[in-house]
Amino acid sequence: MMFSKLRVLLPLFPQLIILLTLLSITPLATAKNAQVAIIIDDIGYRKSDAAVLTLPGAITFAILPHTPYGKRLALEGYHKNNEIILHIPMEAENGKKLGPGALTVKMNEESIRHQLALAFAEIPFAIGINNHMGSKLTKLYNPMMWTMRFLKERDLMLHLSCFCIPLSSSMISNFSIRLKPFYYVYALFERVVLNSCTSF
Repeated sequence: MMFSKLRVLLPLFPQLIILLTLLSITPLATAKNAQVAIIIDDIGYRKSDAAVLTLPGAITFAILPHTPYGKRLALEGYHKNNEIILHIPMEAENGKKLGPGALTVKMNEESIRHQLALAFAEIPFAIGINNHMGSKLTKLYNPMMWTMRFLKERDLMLHLSCFCIPLSSSMISNFSIRLKPFYYVYALFERVVLNSCTSF
């Protein structure tokens, strides 16, 4: 009976950790420090993506690497004081075709670092990355560790738009990634940001 209950609760463990973390924050601290970031991603393939440049406020643009309009829109956003991150394609469970600059489960550390280096060489002022798809790659320890190590060495941030990643405590403590104060709706481990998403 006890094992059966634990098996039911196990998938909810990350949500329980977040709930306990949020409950431990005093109302005063929440009122003073609560901030929300808006990240618009999938930018780079369409000329119409330029419409995001007309939006007011401190919006972060996530640019797909090596795309027809990506670099130009990144530069324009950067000169308007928008923060820029790279929207890195990552292998998905559904086998969807990946664009240029993608990270796949068959890559070794050298290949992953090379792909990331090429993306940042194109847009060197980007302050970090988030994932484009990635439901397969982000479940694997080694590719995520290699990615986080690359970012850590360069003092860059990581935003993960999923909630199924088995990030271990050792991974977090050894390779925590710098985070701007406002990145995303909640932070589970201070510097690595997760937002709930099951449709990628």
